[in-house]
This record gives sequence, C-alpha cells and structure tokens, in this order.
Amino acid sequence: MPREAIRIVHTADVHLDAAFKLSGRKGDRKRQAIRNTFKRIVNDCLEWPAHVFIIAGDLFEEERVARDTMGFLAREFERLAAKNVPVLIAPGNHDPFTAGGRYAVTAWPKNVHVFTRASSDVLNFPALNLAVYGVAHTSTHTEGRLAQAVKAVKKGAETAVLVAHASDESASYTGKEAGDVWLPFKRDELAALGHDYAALGHFHRAGTIEHGGRVVAAYSGAPEGLNFGETGKRQYLRVTLGADGAHVEPRGVSEIDFLAFDVACDSFRTREEFFDAVAKLVQKNAGEVIALVNAKGRVSPGFEISGDLPDDVRGRFFEIDVRDETVPAYDWEALEKEETVRGEVARRFAAEMKAAGEASRAVLEKARLYAMDALEGRKIELPSEVLRVD
Repeated sequence: MPREAIRIVHTADVHLDAAFKLSGRKGDRKRQAIRNTFKRIVNDCLEWPAHVFIIAGDLFEEERVARDTMGFLAREFERLAAKNVPVLIAPGNHDPFTAGGRYAVTAWPKNVHVFTRASSDVLNFPALNLAVYGVAHTSTHTEGRLAQAVKAVKKGAETAVLVAHASDESASYTGKEAGDVWLPFKRDELAALGHDYAALGHFHRAGTIEHGGRVVAAYSGAPEGLNFGETGKRQYLRVTLGADGAHVEPRGVSEIDFLAFDVACDSFRTREEFFDAVAKLVQKNAGEVIALVNAKGRVSPGFEISGDLPDDVRGRFFEIDVRDETVPAYDWEALEKEETVRGEVARRFAAEMKAAGEASRAVLEKARLYAMDALEGRKIELPSEVLRVD
C-alpha cells in the first residue's frame, strides 16, 4: 500500500513587528494585520490538515519584536501542538539564533523546533518517513555559501526536506539590495544536495525552482506585503510531497495589500477628473489597500494636481500617496514667438538646446519644463537627483 503523501505548510518572511511609514496609528494596524495573517496560516495548518509547519526565516524582527508578540507566537504554536503538528523554524538574517536572543529565551511548546546551528541539523519523523534538515543564521551577516553549510543527502526511503533562508543567485528578481545576499546558491548546487524539496525564505516574492523537470525548491514569499516592492495579494504555500515529487499550491492570505497604479491624465482638464479616476480604483480592488498613484501623461498647462485628495476619496483607502509625474504639453514654438518673459526664457532654452549634445539636451529639456512651470506658478517638486550637490 503506498505511503500517504506528506503535507507541509511553508511560509517565511513574516516580519512580525516590522516598522512602517504610515500616518497616525496605521502602522500599528498594519502590524496587527501581519499577526492576523499569520493566524490564518495556522488555521489552514489545522484545517487542511498539515503534517508539518515550516517557517524559513525572518518570522520576526529581533531588534523590534515585543514580548507580547513572542507570547502570541507561543499561543499559536500551542494550537498546533494540540493537533500534534510540529513547527520547524530556520532563523533568518532578521531573526538569527543567538545565545541571548528571542528564540533562545522564549519558552516554546514541545512541538516547536528551532534550528540553532550555521551547519545543517536534521530532525527525523519516522511516522512520516521524513527527515528535515535546517540551517540557522546565527548573526545578521552570515558568511559562506549554502552548499558549504548543508551536506548532501543520499537518496533513500526517507523523504528529505531542507529549510533555509538563502539567496538564489539565478533569480531575475530578488527585491533585495546588492549586498543583501546571504547563504547564496546556484540552482545546480541546490539540486546536487539531493533533497526532495527545499523550503526557502529571504526573497519576498513567491516562486518555484525546477531542476530536471521537477520542482526542487520554492520561496513562499512574504505572506503580508511590507512595501511597494511587494504589491498585490500575498501568499504562503501548501506543499504536497508524494511519489511523483513536490506539488506547490500558493494560497492568498494577506489582509492589507500594497498596490501601485498609473493614472493617465492626458484627457483631463480639471483635478476633479483625476480625483474621480482615483476613486474608481478601489471599486476594482476589494479590501484595504495602501495605494501609490502615479499621475502620468502630457497635460494642458492649466491642469494641475495640487493639495490633498478630498476626504471622500482618501477615505476609500487605508493609506494613499500621489506622485505627480505629468508633463505640461507646452507649445514651445508658440511660446518662442511671444514678446513676454516666458517667450524670452523659451528662446534662450531653444538656443542652448540647439548647440547642446544629446545628453545635455535631455537635461535642458527638464530644466525648461521647471522654468516654465515656475513662471506659470505651478508647484515644483524636483527629483532627488536634481537636489544632489556631490
């Protein structure tokens, strides 16, 4: 009789108690949303039900996490203990295992196992015919490659799972700064380690890694968005390990989503038309939304987005920020003919641009727009590179 497939809930990069640049008490509300999202993942562990709950690092932020949050985690893990679901945690660079750190001093339920070494440990589950190998970050700046920290496993009767907070060097998207690379690996290196599945964390966008026509690993992504680099519904993974390999099912779970929108303003004559377009955005996106609206297009010189959004529009969003990236559609030929200050400015820029090289001409075109906007009394917001003095 074939053995039952192993069911795993895989999450990572929860970042409990993360900091947010949100107005008023909305940062507190967003942090509560992360808790609520984590609780929904635990609920699914119980309802599916999962055999094992895996957390691949950055469960919380060590420098910010509160005792109350650690108590919250212990209580959630106790719910899993009541149903004999083990919790396996491989600490990441934001929640490393250290002697005096939260992982070490918290009284965890007996079903919780935190990997504590920078070289892989193994935990065996004979009833599931499962061996889970985990590697921990023991500092915020872990050195070395994943293949140096993890020993290859021999193919056998046991299903082998690796849990690590690590960086895929082959990924086209990371969402990370250039130096934010820990336990790096190449995909052929990972496949050569021989695990049936690697539950990974660190990259906040979910995605699978395939080798030889099968899924060998996956990033679960952050289950609750943390910034505008993490837009849309966020998720965790249901993973089923059977005789035919790993099957990964993303599950949408986030509560307050970051979303970015572009609004074309070319046909607008008044700011009210822009406000109406922004208000319609939430009709297409149910739930609470932290929105970034980029106003774009070539607009008539009289059109201007100024002041705050009306309360009835702003109130439709959890939080909203507007970036005015519109460009006034000035008739430069007509302006150059004017016997006015505007005309004189336009003519001088035209002469400079005619004599300039391609790179200088692009800068002069921007400067011409700023100069004309200033003469028109438009609000001028210089991009950061214009403000540099080095």
